[in-house]
Amino acid sequence: MHSDYHRRGIGTSLLGQAVSWAQNRCYQRVRLCSGIQREPAHRFYENRGFLRQRASDAFELALPQNEPTSLPVMLRGSGA
Repeated sequence: MHSDYHRRGIGTSLLGQAVSWAQNRCYQRVRLCSGIQREPAHRFYENRGFLRQRASDAFELALPQNEPTSLPVMLRGSGA
Protein backbone atom coordinates (compact mmCIF):
# COMPACT_ATOMS: atom_id res chain seq x y z
CA MET A 1 0.00 0.00 0.00
CA HIS A 2 1.34 3.44 -0.85
CA SER A 3 2.62 5.33 2.18
CA ASP A 4 0.07 8.14 1.61
CA TYR A 5 -2.58 5.65 2.75
CA HIS A 6 -0.80 4.18 5.78
CA ARG A 7 -2.30 4.51 9.26
CA ARG A 8 -5.85 5.11 8.01
CA GLY A 9 -7.23 1.68 8.87
CA ILE A 10 -7.41 0.58 5.23
CA GLY A 11 -4.93 -2.29 5.59
CA THR A 12 -6.57 -3.47 8.81
CA SER A 13 -9.96 -3.43 7.11
CA LEU A 14 -8.72 -5.27 4.01
CA LEU A 15 -6.91 -7.88 6.08
CA GLY A 16 -9.97 -8.34 8.30
CA GLN A 17 -12.15 -8.89 5.24
CA ALA A 18 -9.71 -11.46 3.85
CA VAL A 19 -9.63 -13.34 7.17
CA SER A 20 -13.45 -13.27 7.42
CA TRP A 21 -13.72 -14.54 3.85
CA ALA A 22 -11.42 -17.48 4.69
CA GLN A 23 -13.25 -18.24 7.97
CA ASN A 24 -16.63 -18.25 6.21
CA ARG A 25 -15.28 -20.86 3.82
CA CYS A 26 -13.85 -23.04 6.62
CA TYR A 27 -10.22 -22.47 5.69
CA GLN A 28 -7.83 -23.59 8.40
CA ARG A 29 -5.30 -20.78 7.95
CA VAL A 30 -4.44 -17.63 6.06
CA ARG A 31 -0.95 -17.36 4.63
CA LEU A 32 0.58 -14.30 3.06
CA CYS A 33 3.93 -13.46 1.56
CA SER A 34 5.95 -10.32 2.20
CA GLY A 35 9.41 -9.34 0.98
CA ILE A 36 12.17 -9.67 3.58
CA GLN A 37 12.92 -5.93 3.48
CA ARG A 38 9.35 -4.93 4.47
CA GLU A 39 9.80 -4.87 8.25
CA PRO A 40 7.00 -2.33 8.91
CA ALA A 41 4.59 -4.63 7.05
CA HIS A 42 5.86 -7.61 9.05
CA ARG A 43 5.13 -5.77 12.30
CA PHE A 44 1.67 -4.90 10.96
CA TYR A 45 0.90 -8.60 10.35
CA GLU A 46 2.43 -9.76 13.64
CA ASN A 47 0.41 -7.15 15.55
CA ARG A 48 -2.69 -8.74 14.07
CA GLY A 49 -1.82 -12.27 15.19
CA PHE A 50 0.12 -13.58 12.21
CA LEU A 51 3.17 -15.68 13.07
CA ARG A 52 6.34 -15.51 11.03
CA GLN A 53 6.88 -18.83 9.25
CA ARG A 54 9.60 -20.10 6.97
CA ALA A 55 7.37 -21.73 4.35
CA SER A 56 9.05 -21.21 1.00
CA ASP A 57 11.81 -19.61 -1.00
CA ALA A 58 11.47 -17.48 -4.09
CA PHE A 59 13.58 -18.17 -7.14
CA GLU A 60 14.29 -15.73 -9.95
CA LEU A 61 15.86 -16.12 -13.36
CA ALA A 62 17.25 -13.00 -15.04
CA LEU A 63 16.65 -13.21 -18.78
CA PRO A 64 18.75 -11.54 -21.48
CA GLN A 65 17.01 -8.57 -23.13
CA ASN A 66 14.71 -9.34 -26.09
CA GLU A 67 15.25 -13.09 -25.92
CA PRO A 68 11.98 -15.06 -26.00
CA THR A 69 11.49 -17.81 -23.45
CA SER A 70 9.01 -20.63 -23.09
CA LEU A 71 9.27 -20.71 -19.28
CA PRO A 72 6.26 -19.38 -17.33
CA VAL A 73 6.76 -16.05 -15.60
CA MET A 74 6.07 -17.63 -12.19
CA LEU A 75 6.72 -21.24 -11.30
CA ARG A 76 5.18 -22.77 -8.19
CA GLY A 77 6.71 -25.87 -6.69
CA SER A 78 4.80 -28.72 -5.16
CA GLY A 79 6.86 -28.53 -2.00
CA ALA A 80 9.02 -31.50 -2.99
